[in-house]
Amino acid sequence: MRMLRCVIAVGLLMVLTLAPARGQPRPADRIKDFNHAETVAKNVSATLALYTSRPCLDAAAQDAVSAAALDVNALADYRIVRGISGFSRDPSLERIRAIDALIAKLQATVAALKGKPACPPPGTATPPPAQPKPEPLKKPTVLNLPPGSTTLTPQPQPQPKQPPKPPTTSTPPATVDELREKYNLPKCLTDEEVRTWTELFRKEGKLLADIGVLETARDYINSGKPLPDFIRETFDLDPRKPEDLDFQKRFEQSVGHDADRLRANPRLIEEEEAERAKIRAKLNELEHKDCPEGKQTGMLGGGLYFGGELAKNSGTVQSTERSALTDAITNRFNDSRDPVGGGFLIGYRFAPFNNSIVISPFASFDFMNAPVNHTFAGGSFLGTTANFMGTLGVKAGPQFNAFWLYGIAGASLLHQTLNINFGPVASSQDAITPGGTAGFGGAWRPSFLQGFGLPVSVFAEYQHFWWTDANFNRPAASPFFNYTFSRQDDLVKLGFTVDLNPPPPPPAMPAPKYGKARAPLR
Repeated sequence: MRMLRCVIAVGLLMVLTLAPARGQPRPADRIKDFNHAETVAKNVSATLALYTSRPCLDAAAQDAVSAAALDVNALADYRIVRGISGFSRDPSLERIRAIDALIAKLQATVAALKGKPACPPPGTATPPPAQPKPEPLKKPTVLNLPPGSTTLTPQPQPQPKQPPKPPTTSTPPATVDELREKYNLPKCLTDEEVRTWTELFRKEGKLLADIGVLETARDYINSGKPLPDFIRETFDLDPRKPEDLDFQKRFEQSVGHDADRLRANPRLIEEEEAERAKIRAKLNELEHKDCPEGKQTGMLGGGLYFGGELAKNSGTVQSTERSALTDAITNRFNDSRDPVGGGFLIGYRFAPFNNSIVISPFASFDFMNAPVNHTFAGGSFLGTTANFMGTLGVKAGPQFNAFWLYGIAGASLLHQTLNINFGPVASSQDAITPGGTAGFGGAWRPSFLQGFGLPVSVFAEYQHFWWTDANFNRPAASPFFNYTFSRQDDLVKLGFTVDLNPPPPPPAMPAPKYGKARAPLR
């Protein structure tokens, strides 16, 4: 009985361990999905071969062929997983879903294309249109003229009815604005540049498809097999199925023609790759055109920046005098001054939340030379002089195109000199006082400051500083008293910043970046 329980327990453990998680396909099913994706890529590439670089398609069909050719390359990239892992690792559900989406899109494109007549390969003679058969000669009609009449009066002949012409359903070509919107092109492109980009984009798609077909033809040449056998084995065709047989006949003509092209010019693939690279360079140039209006409304750049500032200070000091013996308050004075200072800052801007909120840690250093003294009759005085202050803080807030509004918070240190000057004796003492700051500000990147190679912004800020008390006990100028100085400062800053990183290129169009075309066959 104990042995039976052990066997049952071990069996349950194996079932729980080896059973696939709920909702997760088994590895064998996933391998089947990848094989299906590979087959679809092959069949789509083969179908596109019948429509690529052929003059008989309208503009809409040419766009469909170009887009499908690019999607085939994307599907081929997913298929490379087999070469990387050899299916030794378990493919993820996310990758399978991405493959399924591509398969559905490509199959819809192919279904639409198969409704059109196949175009003959380039270079083949197009059969002349059928000439209408001549009508049979009718037996001449004998005309009986009245006696003495020499005038032949024509008799009306019945005209055959012409069938009504079918209404034309051609789609009007897209306007320049529609093309600019469809492909997310820069608004500053001229109409001619938009048309040029559209034509180059179609050429690139055709070249990608043609390169893939040529690589298929190269595989056929290298295989040494008869063309029908190569096509059946490569595309897993069943000659017993009418649709597979029709597919094979149509594809034999295309592959055979492309194989002849390769035999005549073995470097044809490299030449088309070079041509496609030139087209892509021109496309990138147009897609990333530097629009003047983009500078006026461009976002403030991220990354490191450096700047300078002027600071108008309004400092207030409360000076308290206490007896050194009893600690009783003997005098208290409140004074303020508003000198001007200056300084510099360095910081780093970034957007961590993928929205308009921008955060910027920063450090600033300001030279103030801001004395706030209480002066007595006869010229005696007491007070403090703020020499310089440093702040480590953070700015954060929303960005609206070229404008950035933000709040400020940070920790600061103030270097100040405490002064007691009573008559012939004067005393002073340096103090480093910690404190904090809070405020708000705004930055703007104007277009007229963008011609210096690095982006320049201007800003305005308000900051309030709180400082801990600074004490000066028993100074030589007043040895029987202790003095406490409580200082606060309000600064209005005007300054500029320069981004130390070069400006980023404009956003690329939403279409994927296309690398070297792959033949989705291996």
